[in-house]
Amino acid sequence: MNIGFIENYQYNFMKNEIDGICKTLKSTSDTKVFNVVKLGALTKILGLFMGLNPEQLQLLNKLESLNTEQELRDYENELSTFKKGFPSLSIHDIKKLFPKAKRLKIPDLSNINNSDFTFVSWNDIGTGNRYIIYNLSNKLVGLQCNITMLSKQNICTLCHQKGPVAIVTAISKAKRFKSSDNYVAYGNLMCIDTEKCNKALTDITYLEEFIIQIIGR
Repeated sequence: MNIGFIENYQYNFMKNEIDGICKTLKSTSDTKVFNVVKLGALTKILGLFMGLNPEQLQLLNKLESLNTEQELRDYENELSTFKKGFPSLSIHDIKKLFPKAKRLKIPDLSNINNSDFTFVSWNDIGTGNRYIIYNLSNKLVGLQCNITMLSKQNICTLCHQKGPVAIVTAISKAKRFKSSDNYVAYGNLMCIDTEKCNKALTDITYLEEFIIQIIGR
């Protein structure tokens, strides 16, 4: 059994790079161009990781030796077996993350593939809430947000894909200017379908910025 070290968003990034290499392979017969694109993709992929052991580095560098679409797709599948799963969540775990949530409706998470999620999130349309769980610096944090559905498609702040979105807002727990009543609400456009967002997410910068703004670190 392979030991997971690739986060879901990293795998999505790598998959996109492999797609780009395959597209180049189909569009040109120039080996030099193909190799330049491949090397550029490998450089970006290696930049996603720190502290790789020799076996992990060997796996990633394998990309440089692949020359056919079949080899690249097989490699993509191989990478998926090294994905790192999102921490398992029990109902008790989730309730602890949202101690102030009234009428908390928890979806059935027993059938999800944890390795396909960078964050776990669901909408409660009845209460107008979105719940987000994220593993920030190896500690699970939970955000209870307000959600307002929009009728027009737009770009999601997190995954940068166009589709059905909602305005997701939350009140920061950090007081500003030492005032007891000066709290700030932060909001972003986010995919309504959080599972689809997880599949497209390739960068956690905006997700972590939003979470840190809310929890006040």
